[in-house]
Amino acid sequence: MARLPRIMIPGQPQHVIVRGNNRSEIFCSEADYHFYLENLHRVPRIQRRVHER
Repeated sequence: MARLPRIMIPGQPQHVIVRGNNRSEIFCSEADYHFYLENLHRVPRIQRRVHER
């Protein structure tokens, strides 16, 4: 069964989970992971809170 659409309320934080199919790894190397984090940090700080592994 498909997931229902998420409710998007302007100005409200969203909980974003990054994970592969069947919880498989999505980063092939540490470099991929760091590239992802570097790009995520470009999002204005007021809009994000990062929990690193």
